[in-house]
Amino acid sequence: ARGGGRSRRRRPPGRSAWWPRAATGLAAAFMVVAVGLGVVAVRAGDELDRARAGGERIAAVLAAPDARTVTRTAGGARGTLVVSRSQGGMVFFSSGLAALPEGRTYQLWRIGPAGAVPDGLTRPGAGGRTPPVVLGTPGEATTVGVTVEPEGGSRQPSGTPLLVMPLPSA
Repeated sequence: ARGGGRSRRRRPPGRSAWWPRAATGLAAAFMVVAVGLGVVAVRAGDELDRARAGGERIAAVLAAPDARTVTRTAGGARGTLVVSRSQGGMVFFSSGLAALPEGRTYQLWRIGPAGAVPDGLTRPGAGGRTPPVVLGTPGEATTVGVTVEPEGGSRQPSGTPLLVMPLPSA
């Protein structure tokens, strides 16, 4: 026997070892997983940034020296609107809003001489409470109204507002 009594097995021509192909496939699978996790991490970071910015915007409106609050009740629901003209925004939150069927949402509107402008969507959680919703600049609006609309909202109110809150004067 050659080579000190050890014989080597020879592979038939055209057949290679399986492990290089398996290692390559495994490396490719790990790369796909790593890229997927990276995409998820970036999206989560973007969502966190948006939530943080929304929280900062809410805090700025609520803490503004010129912040004015209006609260109205109707049919067991209570809506509160905080307006800060110096911050150019409004924050709405509520309690007691009825749960809505699938496909429906509460929509907020800035209402003024030129009509109603859509300005936010919300759905109540436990106890009919809604999270704070940041609305746009008061502008020419004189009131904020809340209606029930199809999920995704409407361009114009499809019914009479359930809650109407007059904007406090400056």
